[in-house]
Amino acid sequence: MPQLTPRALAWGAVLGCLLGVSNVYLGLLIGVGISVGLTAALIAIPMQRGLAGVAPGWLGREFSLLESCVLQTTASGAGYAVISSLPSVAVAWVLTQGAPVSPARLVAWTLCTSLLGLCFGLLLQRRFLAREELAFPFSVGAAATLRAAQDRPRSSPQARALLASVSGATLVGVSRDILKWVPGMWVPPGSLVMVGVGALMGPRLAVSMLLGWAACFGWLVPALIERGVAESAEAAAPLHTAWAGSVLLVSAVLVHTLRAGVSMLRSLRLRAAAPPAPLEALDALEPPPVPRAVLWAGTGLLALASVAMASLGLGVSWALGLLAVGVSLALTAFTCRVMAETGSPPDVAVNQMASGLLLRGGLMANLVHSSLVFNTSAVGTDLLANLKTAKLLGAGARQQLVAQGVGCTLGVLVLVPIFCLLVPDASAVSGEAARFPGVAGQQVRTLAVLLEQGVGSLPPLQLWSVLLAAVAGVTLALAETLVPRQWHRFIPSALGLGLAFLLPFEVSVVACICIGGVLRWAVPRWRPEAEEQWVLPAACGLISAESLLLVFGTILAAMWAS
Repeated sequence: MPQLTPRALAWGAVLGCLLGVSNVYLGLLIGVGISVGLTAALIAIPMQRGLAGVAPGWLGREFSLLESCVLQTTASGAGYAVISSLPSVAVAWVLTQGAPVSPARLVAWTLCTSLLGLCFGLLLQRRFLAREELAFPFSVGAAATLRAAQDRPRSSPQARALLASVSGATLVGVSRDILKWVPGMWVPPGSLVMVGVGALMGPRLAVSMLLGWAACFGWLVPALIERGVAESAEAAAPLHTAWAGSVLLVSAVLVHTLRAGVSMLRSLRLRAAAPPAPLEALDALEPPPVPRAVLWAGTGLLALASVAMASLGLGVSWALGLLAVGVSLALTAFTCRVMAETGSPPDVAVNQMASGLLLRGGLMANLVHSSLVFNTSAVGTDLLANLKTAKLLGAGARQQLVAQGVGCTLGVLVLVPIFCLLVPDASAVSGEAARFPGVAGQQVRTLAVLLEQGVGSLPPLQLWSVLLAAVAGVTLALAETLVPRQWHRFIPSALGLGLAFLLPFEVSVVACICIGGVLRWAVPRWRPEAEEQWVLPAACGLISAESLLLVFGTILAAMWAS
């Protein structure tokens, strides 16, 4: 069965970069993203199947199952893992410094740390995948989804819903932004993206965001204006409200992380009861993708290159840089194990807090260390998840490593310059005329300041809001832990509440997200199978199509102005 073919790499790289542009836009707008690898595979498989049916001699045969696995690995590397720190740490750097890192330096830093993350993932592969055979629930679901996609008929409902939503969003965007046939007040730019985000989030998160928005602008912002901290709601949010939102998110995340840590320790004790297989025997049964000597040499060179760039270009000492590499390896192992046990990696705030507490070097050093940890842990975890998917499907590990490396490299070379065009200076993510709220960047900057200066440095009103937010986050997380799962839909989401405090004073954003959440709730009531067949593919289509139009429109406008 064909596996590592040029067309699988090409389809994965192109779709991964396009969906990666959507993730950059979503990260700057609301701090979330979509699953790039599986989405790319679910787009490419029916498209190639249709092309093969029209002209098989010219346009090729359908993708094999192993080609689809390579495709989704390439797309995942290009569109998700390599941009983990761009909408967060890079934006926080701009908010703190007032200017971004130069594009060439940011490309070199992101590429070097991403390839270092690949090495970290390979170092952990033998223990996590061969010796312990961890579950990786997301990888199990990805393998099942790829098999199901291969078995679906050519005109599946998912493919039709995706095509219809992409066509509709493109038609609306062209009619509004280019032809000027549709007034912007009828369908504001980004509104279809927010509807899609709300549909992916679901009704619980959407309603929680509405509740958080009401608490933020109904209580905290009026109190800030009354005490003279801010002159208007536009000036107060998210500059002064980000403290409460960030602490609410982080406190809830810490509770869930402690819970995951407890379950992880239990599983480790159970595995410790059985004697582990010798590593040499595991290597004989399943040879590593890269010889160990080559892997350690590559890891050392990339680590030294990362430390050199952090020292010469970003102002971090060599000693702290070397220590940061060791901490990032440990946190990558922690992130991979949590991903393997629970199906989802821990929030980036956990890694930032760990690196901030272990590596003391000032505000800017915290941002550099966080960027290193974010990139290495995201890429390493993504590689292990893709290797687990390949193992379940019978694909080769070396082919997946090549696909991941190609995707990472092309993703950095394409997406980092696009990010620099979207965020040329601080005015793009701060101030009343900001193009993007920079939600993830606001959270990272707030947490970095809290780690450096402490909570006691805040003014009284912000201090009280932070304390109340911490209590609310812990309470909600404990409620989700103690209450039976069937009652979770009645508990407000800490993620939704916290995100609302990080958004600017724009009613349309929350309103569109709520519309998407209501659709996600209402459509399955009318037709139960419609959620998987229509709602989720249509949401991905809306997000991808309109975000691509808006991003490329912004880039063309910037190029025309220059």
